[in-house]
Amino acid sequence: MLLAPTIGPALSGFLVKDFNWSTVFLINLPVGILALIFILLFLPNFPANKASKIDLKGALLSPFAFPILIYGVHIGADKGWSNPSAIAFMSVGLLMLLLFILVELRVENPLLHL
Repeated sequence: MLLAPTIGPALSGFLVKDFNWSTVFLINLPVGILALIFILLFLPNFPANKASKIDLKGALLSPFAFPILIYGVHIGADKGWSNPSAIAFMSVGLLMLLLFILVELRVENPLLHL
């Protein structure tokens, strides 16, 4: 993880300079194959828990709360924190985040253990 910011730009520069630009995307193939090999070799096989249920409320709130909140902060930084759009988006985002936290604290199988 610490090597990626160092190696990535140099490797992509080499690939773009000497090959077609689309070869940058092919670097994921050997990395993915190596990851699959490591998974098969080192990851233990856990029995499936068929009794557990998906936290549907958390799964619906989570992907909306964070982007809406971030977008509100973005608008606030660009147009001012008193902008009605910024206040609205940040309010909705914070409300959804609060609801997400409350749901995760009360549900039997939470999406995120808090």
